[in-house]
Amino acid sequence: MNFLSMTKGLIATAVFASTVSGVANAHGNEKRMRVPDYVSCDRNEVTSYMGKVKHYSRTDELLSITVDTDFGTVYKLELAGLSEQEVIDLFKLNGKPFKAQDFPLLEDNLGVVDKRTTVAIWECSTPGVKPIVSWKQHQK
Repeated sequence: MNFLSMTKGLIATAVFASTVSGVANAHGNEKRMRVPDYVSCDRNEVTSYMGKVKHYSRTDELLSITVDTDFGTVYKLELAGLSEQEVIDLFKLNGKPFKAQDFPLLEDNLGVVDKRTTVAIWECSTPGVKPIVSWKQHQK
């Protein structure tokens, strides 16, 4: 490899890195969050959706959460046919395991969450792995 082709490769790499960095910082100075230990799948197969809760509904038939993400998108999670215990197993509250007695802390009424509550949904691309919903409780 001669000097000229090596220099072109370095310039292309620098431009690409600058562009990727610019995209990552286009929404402010957010830093990428570390995947929590309670997310069990490979870190390369995890996508997170973080932001304010736009809509939340929990019934015997359906769990539905819509998030206005911190990056200006809307993400909707819908899971059907989950028992209350299965929902509890998917939830974290302030980084800790969720318990049945935590629902009143999270929900203003049965199945209605305060829209100021923030959430991080950790979704794994591995088939059969359910997402983890990590709530950050709004201080009432």
